[in-house]
Amino acid sequence: MKHIFIIMTMVGLVFGFVQMARADEDSGDSLKEIESIMEEIHIRNLYNGLNLTSSQITQLIAIAEETKSVREEYIKKGEAMKEDYKKALLALTEELKKGPFVSQEVENKATSLKDKAKELGEQMKEEIQKVMAKSLEVLTDAQKQVLDDFKPCMAPPKNQKNPVRAGQASGNDHAIKLLKKVREASDPVFDSRKSELVRKCLEKYEQHHGKFTDAEKTSETGRLTVLFEKVRAMDAEEFEMEKENIAGEAKIKDRAEELQEELSELSAVRRNVDPEMMRKAKLFTSKRALEVLKERLEYASDFQQGDLKNLGELPSVGCEDGKCAIDKK
Repeated sequence: MKHIFIIMTMVGLVFGFVQMARADEDSGDSLKEIESIMEEIHIRNLYNGLNLTSSQITQLIAIAEETKSVREEYIKKGEAMKEDYKKALLALTEELKKGPFVSQEVENKATSLKDKAKELGEQMKEEIQKVMAKSLEVLTDAQKQVLDDFKPCMAPPKNQKNPVRAGQASGNDHAIKLLKKVREASDPVFDSRKSELVRKCLEKYEQHHGKFTDAEKTSETGRLTVLFEKVRAMDAEEFEMEKENIAGEAKIKDRAEELQEELSELSAVRRNVDPEMMRKAKLFTSKRALEVLKERLEYASDFQQGDLKNLGELPSVGCEDGKCAIDKK
């Protein structure tokens, strides 16, 4: 059983590594095709809100090309390892034909290949992460904020007023409405009803996520009360700038969500990989992103700016007796 476990572990590592290296490759099936189209939609929505310059696009293309090169290099290494794995399996098959025992040589070969696959996978993740991280350095601070707020969506929101924003409408609308009501309440009304407001918030949460412990309820009661008082102390301009962040703070996190975040952080530290950075950088370095970037650069190159003109030297049109057509009645 020990030998079989080693081989099965090796199967997962080798094939998992090759699949990971090919994660950005098209498989040709309909599901992959749909996923590829959706990825392109998300990328275009983001790029339309970022207002990338030609210089930025050129830099991003170079980084995406470098990422592609590194990925292809590791795909080749993974493919070569698959051949070694096939040979190891055939050797194991021959051993098992003779009986239940496997020679030390075959076992050592399997173990060595397993360790090699693991090491190669870690090297690939670390190297690709370094290259992909360069893409985020190309963005301005304002563009980075847009990227932080971006949520993949089918189409940009209709009420997107700021041309540098991207993604979809905020998911904090309900919380923002609540905070606005808290701000609008008079001091006597707020003072008399804040405890009831906090209690209703906690009760609504419990309806969907289960009961709080006494300690949790005490902690959340204090946290929400302080948060509501903080909101009331803000001036109108400060609230408008910070309402999204505060609305996020107003949400009560499920303990399961907190545990998942903690596990993700621990996993990222263990693997020495930043999953959030990788998620963002993939929007600029994937195969589909590279295609869109090249297309946008081509459009930018085709655009020709007209010669600058002195408006005072342009001939008048429709003017007569010192009056222009627009002044005539």
